[in-house]
Amino acid sequence: MLKYQEVSDIIPYYCEALFHLEIMFKSGFIKLEDKVSLDFSNYEKLKKTYMEFYDELVKIYLDRFSYESDYVLKGSVEKVIESLKKSALLV
Repeated sequence: MLKYQEVSDIIPYYCEALFHLEIMFKSGFIKLEDKVSLDFSNYEKLKKTYMEFYDELVKIYLDRFSYESDYVLKGSVEKVIESLKKSALLV
């Protein structure tokens, strides 16, 4: 994976892979000791960590682009997230 970190066409996918690795390690779902192991008892924590991570990412993008248009009303980040949950885009 490291060999692709400088390839411009691959950078978005590289970053996304790093997001997933961070979430899996942070939640304790994946562990690396002598070998890689998955701890399925941390599955609920993994889901919670994903929701927290992407909730923060949405806020970063909304702040960065000052996205106050027809799609997002001022101060409605929570409404957008709730709408995504209802449409099964965020589970």
